[in-house]
Amino acid sequence: MKKCVGMLVAGVIAFAAVGAARAGSGPATKPATAIIKGTAAPAPSNDIDVVTGACNVSAWVDVCPSGSCSCLEIQSPTIGASGKGKLTASNFFVTTDKGVNPATEPAVNGGPDPRCNFMTGVVDLADNQGGSFTINIIGTSCKHVIGISAKNPTGKHDQDLISGGWGISADPAPNPPESGWGTWTGSAKASTQAVLIHLSGWISH
Repeated sequence: MKKCVGMLVAGVIAFAAVGAARAGSGPATKPATAIIKGTAAPAPSNDIDVVTGACNVSAWVDVCPSGSCSCLEIQSPTIGASGKGKLTASNFFVTTDKGVNPATEPAVNGGPDPRCNFMTGVVDLADNQGGSFTINIIGTSCKHVIGISAKNPTGKHDQDLISGGWGISADPAPNPPESGWGTWTGSAKASTQAVLIHLSGWISH
């Protein structure tokens, strides 16, 4: 995945938890949705694994099955929240594995090169009541092309389509204790590196 795609998750994130809490003394589990927008930039060299190119900021993103990865940092993300109070984000990093591509068949007859890549991400979130938690992200990014014709058989790479799953990390432990998980879909523009992510799932307190 090229750098625009890995730029996953940053910028503006809306986090909404809705639904009725479970009765009794057990955990309150609610549906949760989020919208994430933003851009990213190459990570500083001291945050990059010198052997593989992965982000070295946490074990979740310091993984590179192929040995050929790239690391992106989401810089100065701003967050708008609903349902969990005001949220702030920090330490947002994404590792993209450039060597893991299920589309191993090369381009045919001058057509576009096929590409999908494995990716992981991590971001620390905090609310205005002293709570904090970390979200782990896993997924794939696939090249999207438009304008394929006889005169332009390779087409134009306009964006990457991204999808996968997310979950609240156990390390570091969330404070107060909570769990969360779900799926996400989105896109990353090739020209502007703008990213839009839709997350959905559940939060348990």
